[in-house]
Amino acid sequence: RDIWGLDTWATTDRLREKLGNQSFEIACIGVAGENMVKYASIQNGYFQAWGRTGLGAVMGSKNLKAIAINGTGSITVSKFKEFLCLAAEARNMVMGEVSYPSTHKYGSMVVSDPYCSLGALGRHNWQGVNDENWKSGLGRKAMRDRLTEKNSACFNCPVGCLFWVKVKEGKHAGLKARGLEVTATFEFGKIGIDNLPSVIRLSDLCNRYGIDFSSAPACIGFAMELYEKGILTRNDLNGIHLTWGDEEAICKVLEAIVNRRGIGEILAQGVKEAGKIIGGGAEKYSMHIKGLEMATRDPRAKWDVWSLGYLTNNRGGDHMRVRSPAETTTLVGDSYYEEPLGNKVDLSKLDMLQDTKAAIFGEPPSHVDIPKMTKYAEELMTLINSTGVCLRPPILRAFG
Repeated sequence: RDIWGLDTWATTDRLREKLGNQSFEIACIGVAGENMVKYASIQNGYFQAWGRTGLGAVMGSKNLKAIAINGTGSITVSKFKEFLCLAAEARNMVMGEVSYPSTHKYGSMVVSDPYCSLGALGRHNWQGVNDENWKSGLGRKAMRDRLTEKNSACFNCPVGCLFWVKVKEGKHAGLKARGLEVTATFEFGKIGIDNLPSVIRLSDLCNRYGIDFSSAPACIGFAMELYEKGILTRNDLNGIHLTWGDEEAICKVLEAIVNRRGIGEILAQGVKEAGKIIGGGAEKYSMHIKGLEMATRDPRAKWDVWSLGYLTNNRGGDHMRVRSPAETTTLVGDSYYEEPLGNKVDLSKLDMLQDTKAAIFGEPPSHVDIPKMTKYAEELMTLINSTGVCLRPPILRAFG
């Protein structure tokens, strides 16, 4: 009972202390999960989470606060030399992939600047897109030059796409985090946050509360637009003057959501249900796919496999369920059926059956068939997620 009501970081610390062993890994929920916010997450350590679709609320509904695991056995490999050879081959494939250097340097933020140039970064609850000035405060160079301390990697990964970051000046000076994610940058950028230190602070709050940092800012942005349009009043918003980019107002609404207090009770339902509850035309501003809040880039800027997969995948507005191993972040086509084939994709190295490859790319290769690649990519993501392999571009493209 003594861990109920604690945030996820305090829960992790308390359990390790009680168990007398700092090597325990903790999966837990915060206040959002306890209160069954529809997009509560399960926190995995301090800085990673199983975020989307409300798995934290499922744990909360079962009165399950945390799971603590500590392995004591060892792993025996039956063909050790062969295993080492395969591991070395896989490592060389990943490090030799053309997207490796940029992903090692910028992590997931590698796509931020190209998407900005494409006009694919949403602004003000998808009312428009951010311009090139976005890069100076939220771009990948701003992260690398001003905040990055060193690379950080998942176990045995050569990519190291996470970073230890530290804010060196300003009101958030001294703030540290592992992994400044492009998703949080995009989502908080959509509601007017224009600098990375504030993104880190808001991401930390989401991690502590145990709430998805795609859906949470989406719900706050939804409320901001309703306030802007006069559908919600200041009285409806617990007295908060909720305007774009107001960091303190965002924090107050976030706290109201996780505690399901006032307007937070409604926004805790997600934008689809909240729109129905509020009424008065609010549903028009509920930006979701199949009930799940939309994340990352604007699909109107570039029609491709990712855009179609955004619609067809089984979870709705989830940007991670369909990822093409032949994706390009710069080339834009003019067809709903085909997208340009980037010259940085080496099809000879793509691990795909020849008849499938011919059907998707043509003979000789000249394009990407969007519907066929979407089907292939959605199945590929299911396999990759089932095996626990990462889907960052150097790995996805190397292993196919």
